[in-house]
Amino acid sequence: MGREVEGQRGALGDARRAGHLEVRSQEHGRGGRGKLERNRAQAVLLSRGPCGALARRGGGQEQSRGGPKERVWAIRRATTPVKIDGELGEFASEAPAQMVAEANRQAMVRLLYDDQCLYLTADVQDDSPWKNAGGDATALFKTGDELSLWIGPSAGKRPPGVGDVRLLFAPSAGRVVVMAYRPKVVQGAKPVTFRSPSGMVTMDKVEELSDVRTAVKVFEKGYRLAAAIPWSAIGLSPGVERFGLDLSVDFSDPAGQRNVARLHWGRNGAAIVYDLPTEARFEPESWGVGVLAR
Repeated sequence: MGREVEGQRGALGDARRAGHLEVRSQEHGRGGRGKLERNRAQAVLLSRGPCGALARRGGGQEQSRGGPKERVWAIRRATTPVKIDGELGEFASEAPAQMVAEANRQAMVRLLYDDQCLYLTADVQDDSPWKNAGGDATALFKTGDELSLWIGPSAGKRPPGVGDVRLLFAPSAGRVVVMAYRPKVVQGAKPVTFRSPSGMVTMDKVEELSDVRTAVKVFEKGYRLAAAIPWSAIGLSPGVERFGLDLSVDFSDPAGQRNVARLHWGRNGAAIVYDLPTEARFEPESWGVGVLAR
């Protein structure tokens, strides 16, 4: 028996118990290198996880590559333990990928890796930083600020499949929530359906991850998010050479109750703010490629 959740009602735990969650929406809305302002940090949120071992040297940068709209992000190997404390630290020498909607809505993101984890730090300029009032953990991408990594075995024109995952980071009840959306799984499926009058999208599994280490610093006009993501949570091996990759950032309204702007690295800019199924949908054709530098 499936369970239907209207608007923001319902919780992830209820979805797990029911075995199937359906989320409905009636929405049909549309909506260089500036450094994050060095204001005094208003908050720092830390969580613990398994990553942070010593690794060899590398670096992360965004590259262009020949071919039809393929974007390549070269991710370097870390040479020292990566601290997840809200400071730039080991990421300072990495060239960021920059995404800009307008002066007060942009992000600079850096990636590193080692044998245990993929590491991320994002500096986001935002007039209403790190706000998300969503009560439904499965739909935080529609209710305010969030950042997502989209990863899969490959980019290109193909249907979503096993190995594809969206890792979403968002504030919720004073902590950082990390959600994993998997459109297809081999076993253990607990389907979650996102529905609106325009259509529907179903994920085989949506779950909160507890083994991702995070830190957030919130400033007057932005925030910095850092994370250490175990390769086991991603579903890839650190020995992989290339994989499909995208990164998206959602910006909230001043009250932190809905998203009003989106950026996607793979699409090289802004994306339309639309409805639940559209923004939940995996589109590997629009992704770029991540390459782990050796």
